[in-house]
Amino acid sequence: RPRRRLLGYVAADVPVEHGRIARAVRYRRPDLDKPVGPVLAAVGLDDVVAALPKGERTTLRRGGEPLTREQRVLLHLARGLYGKPKLLVLDDVHDRLSDASRARVRSALADYPGIVLATGDDPLPDWHVWDLDSSTPLWLVQRGATRQSDSTTEAESVR
Repeated sequence: RPRRRLLGYVAADVPVEHGRIARAVRYRRPDLDKPVGPVLAAVGLDDVVAALPKGERTTLRRGGEPLTREQRVLLHLARGLYGKPKLLVLDDVHDRLSDASRARVRSALADYPGIVLATGDDPLPDWHVWDLDSSTPLWLVQRGATRQSDSTTEAESVR
């Protein structure tokens, strides 16, 4: 359980469990009773959830319906952000989002107090990129200092 406080993991293709939206966001941190509205707003789901008949109390069916695929990815991101873990891992998240959602995610992560580690084929333009000799590049976002690079020397210095 202590690891839940430290690590938020968001994978684009993980199915959403059956249950209420609020429970889906709190799933990683059931010990918290903070409202989920602010984190839903941060990822751009506040209006979507408000439009549902029961709002945050809407029950998601297996697979996350009635949410669209992109909205399910954003719901997983809200879960990952909930409780502000020190390390947030995004696994192919940006590759699955529209430009508008990417802009929202970029805004949500701009002042993130922890470290964001992301994998995928399509990094945001100002994210620092390390190619660690894998088929999928690795990006690291650090508040205040981001630049793009794929140098092996630089990648070795962060290992």
